[in-house]
Parts: sequence; C-alpha cells; structure tokens
Amino acid sequence: MLRHGLFQEEVAISPDHAQALQRWKRAHPRFPGVRTCVELLRLPNLRGALSEVIRSELLARAPRILGELVEALEEEPDQRVKHLLLRVVAESQLPQAVPVLARHLINPGGAVCGDCLKALRAIGTEEARQALADGGWS
Repeated sequence: MLRHGLFQEEVAISPDHAQALQRWKRAHPRFPGVRTCVELLRLPNLRGALSEVIRSELLARAPRILGELVEALEEEPDQRVKHLLLRVVAESQLPQAVPVLARHLINPGGAVCGDCLKALRAIGTEEARQALADGGWS
C-alpha cells in the first residue's frame, strides 16, 4: 500500500506505478499546474504509469482546477490528450462539469462517450438528468 493523491488515501499500486509516482514527486514536489501537466501528456513517449500518475494528480485537484481543465480540454488539438482530460473531468463527477460532459456525450463520430454517460448518471442532478434525456438516455 502507498499513500497517493491529494487526500492521501491508501491505494494498492503496481511497482511500475510506484516508480513513476516517485519520479513525478522528485521532479514536481508541488503540483506544477494544468498547463504543465497537459504539455507533459502531449509528449509522444509518455504512456502507461506516468500518464496515469499525471491523470490522478489532475483528478485529485479537480474541484479546484475544473475551469482550467475544461479550458484545456476544449482547446486541445491532440485527441489522445483530449480523451485523457475528458476522463479526468468525467471521473471528478462534479456537478459543475455537467455542461462539458453534456457537450461531449456524443462525439463527432456519433459514438457515445461512456465516461460522460457514467459521470452524468452518477452526478444525478436535474441538469445531469436533462443532459441525459437530451442525448436520448434516461
């Protein structure tokens, strides 16, 4: 078990993830901000454990940085990074995220975003239920 995240909960993580987390904490003793995280996520060789560490760092801070996350998501040209940012917003399950989740519920190709669907259902506010109904989900 290792303490990880803003709330210091104990979670079981793989050795690869533990190494990536240690490297991240050495390089970034303080949260470097959304912009830096997005720039790192854009690196072509950044995958796997380090990508998950960055995603979890963003998720742990989502209540405070949601506006920056949404702005980065909406401006991001790289579809892989855009998907990672959308996952963070969806997993945050914050009621303030409903408008962006509703916009991304159906992607441009016509496919349903499962992360958005799950998040809207979990949020459960009237606005979230309306977004689901507008998307054809009740």
